[in-house]
Amino acid sequence: DWLALLEPYRKGNGASWSTRLDGRRDREPYTMKAFHGKCEGRHFFKVRPECIVGRAAIREVDEDGGDVFVILGHGRPGWRIRVSDRRKDAFLAWWNSEPPREG
Repeated sequence: DWLALLEPYRKGNGASWSTRLDGRRDREPYTMKAFHGKCEGRHFFKVRPECIVGRAAIREVDEDGGDVFVILGHGRPGWRIRVSDRRKDAFLAWWNSEPPREG
C-alpha cells in the first residue's frame, strides 16, 4: 500500500492528486472515480466526496459528538478528516472489520 490520500485534480479532467505514505504528492493519470471503482473496499475508503483515504495511512479514528474523524499517521501526519455523515456508518464498519490478509 502506497497511498495515503487521493483528492481531485481541479485543473483538468481525467486526473487526481495522490499523497503517498511518505508525504510525496503526485498528479495521477486517473480520476478518483476510476480509482474508487477499482480499489475501494479492500484498503481504501471514500470518506468524503473529495477524499479517498488508505487504511495504512490512518493512525486512529475518533468519534466525537456524532462526528467521525480520521487522524492520519502517514502522508499528512496529524491531519484530521471528517467522515461525511452519509458515509460514517459504512466507514466504521469498514474500519472495525479485519483487513484482508495478503498472499
